[in-house]
Amino acid sequence: MDFIKMGNFIAELRKEKNITQEKLGELLGGIDRRTISKWERGLSSPDIALLSPLAKTLDTSIEEIIQGEKISRKEKDNQDINIEAIKFYNKLYKNKITKIFLSIVIILICAFAFTLLRTDYYKYRIMNFSHDEQNSDFAISGTVIYNKEDFIINVNSLLYSDIYTGTTQEIKTDYVKITFYINDNILVSHILESDKGDKYINEFLESFHTNYVGKFNKNNTYKDLKNLKANVEYKDSENNSKIIEVKISVEN
Repeated sequence: MDFIKMGNFIAELRKEKNITQEKLGELLGGIDRRTISKWERGLSSPDIALLSPLAKTLDTSIEEIIQGEKISRKEKDNQDINIEAIKFYNKLYKNKITKIFLSIVIILICAFAFTLLRTDYYKYRIMNFSHDEQNSDFAISGTVIYNKEDFIINVNSLLYSDIYTGTTQEIKTDYVKITFYINDNILVSHILESDKGDKYINEFLESFHTNYVGKFNKNNTYKDLKNLKANVEYKDSENNSKIIEVKISVEN
């Protein structure tokens, strides 16, 4: 800001109005003549609160006082255009900032929601399973650990529980095959054989346990885990295959 140019302009307008520095001070609410003199000599500038009453007293505008010269209509129009352009771009900028802020907020909310969903998606749950006491010839116990993507079946024990267990009529064999299913899909099979002749079936099973790790696909989901079942196949004394279904009850 050019104080000297501004001061000369104030002095010029004051003289055109044919008023003294003292009179101008009175019109501005009691400003000392020496303060007016400092303005006109470029030693200081009017306080911002005095610009509007000063411009009104001298029949000019604040912009002209600050620039220290008359502004032509064309320049004024350009100035007005520039001011409006600045206001427009300020508004546009503020809107842009607002949109960016809202976008960031939305992204953060989505990220948070996705994290929760992902955490829940991969969160493991546990179901226990056992035999159906009324309809199964085998006693079985184990757990299913699963999330929405994969699962682990852990069989802790599987024993024959027929009424003939411990009698001469208990099943004896040299071959046992244990197969686990979900619906009609085979998950895993285990074959237990004896190279020393026939053994009681529970001699095969007493040390049996298994872990199976699988993934869900379009043919099955975690809800199908309740359809877990197993078959125990063995060979009788005449080498004929016999299959006994293990009735499994899966509970949350």
